[in-house]
Amino acid sequence: MSELYNVLGVPRNASYHEIEQSYLKLSKDLHAGQQPGAADIFKEISFAYETLSDPKKRPLYDRYGLEGVQESSDQINYGGFMSDLFESPFASFAEPMGFGGFGGFCGFGGLGVRSRPQCGREEFYILKVTLEDLYNGNVKNISVGSNLICNGCNGVGCSERTACRGCAGSGKKWTFYEIAQGITVQGKAQCNLCDGKGEMTNEKFVCTICKGKKVLYHLRNLDVNVDKGMKDTQRILLKGENEQYPGPQTGDLVVILEQKVHDVFHRSGDNLYLTKTIGLAEALCGLNIVVRHLDGRDLIITHPPGCVIKPDDVKGVSGEGMPVYRKPFKKGNLYVKFDITFPEDNFTNEKVIQTLLSMFPPKAPIIIPQDAEEVELENFDPNYKTESHVPRASEAYASDDDEGPEMQCAHQ
Repeated sequence: MSELYNVLGVPRNASYHEIEQSYLKLSKDLHAGQQPGAADIFKEISFAYETLSDPKKRPLYDRYGLEGVQESSDQINYGGFMSDLFESPFASFAEPMGFGGFGGFCGFGGLGVRSRPQCGREEFYILKVTLEDLYNGNVKNISVGSNLICNGCNGVGCSERTACRGCAGSGKKWTFYEIAQGITVQGKAQCNLCDGKGEMTNEKFVCTICKGKKVLYHLRNLDVNVDKGMKDTQRILLKGENEQYPGPQTGDLVVILEQKVHDVFHRSGDNLYLTKTIGLAEALCGLNIVVRHLDGRDLIITHPPGCVIKPDDVKGVSGEGMPVYRKPFKKGNLYVKFDITFPEDNFTNEKVIQTLLSMFPPKAPIIIPQDAEEVELENFDPNYKTESHVPRASEAYASDDDEGPEMQCAHQ
């Protein structure tokens, strides 16, 4: 069988809603298209949906693959195997195909095997950080709202409970699912009388703190250590800091770093880049510029006179880039790209221009043919149509009898 996320066409970090929407779309497309082998394809996407939409099975699959699902605790004995067989909403569809229910498909290899503890689901938190945080390291405090086990009843909710009369304590009832037009399967759905809990509470013995919910909502403050050299989209795992529920182990909170755009520096890997605008005199005669670094230091960057800096040149400063993650004393490089500002037209007189000419290498001699025409360069407007052109002097005397469009003066 293919990788389950690929079967549904979703990424590994897809939400449960995205998984459900993809499954419904694939089911409808499969039914509408009447593809050959549709029954086998439907079995595969149904099994993928059943596994990835289950909060207990999905973490096992993510960590251990199909083998982990096979060894899950609800399939370690024959009773659990038969329970999954009939509880699967797709069992009635799969039985004619020879699967014997998807619970059986997963359970054959898990009979009699010691189960792994149930794992809670992961939650994700986007933490916005600055480039300074990633350069210097920082401790960021975040506020996370989550459910925690009630300390008044230790997650019991009610000290006296009875089995639900609607589902006989199973939490599920038989029903029919219409997954697409004309396709109906039989399976078990959550009991609406007990909300799938399988039990009814005695109001006299309900916990007065959590009102029988077993958990309480808390707003917690957590410290997140952003280490030097960490990168955009890097994940920080806070073990056991997710919501708490009675039964399974508490899941993890995954913090994903999102770097804000910096006004001066641009990061690529362990290197830093910036663009600096200088004048023509600095490009030809040397420069001294001051750059305020991410740790507050002022760097004086120099370039010797006579070493010409050309437009779009890139120069580097070794060891002034980003710290390497987990090797903070090793750093990348700082690269500076130069934009050069040229003087405006008629910036000086003819005498100074002749003096400047004497300083530069002489012009290359050219041979001018006798019949050559002299033209002058003009400022070019990039928005002006390239098909249009300014007529030459010789074209101005063209015959009036010539066919073609009339030439007009271009108005700026």
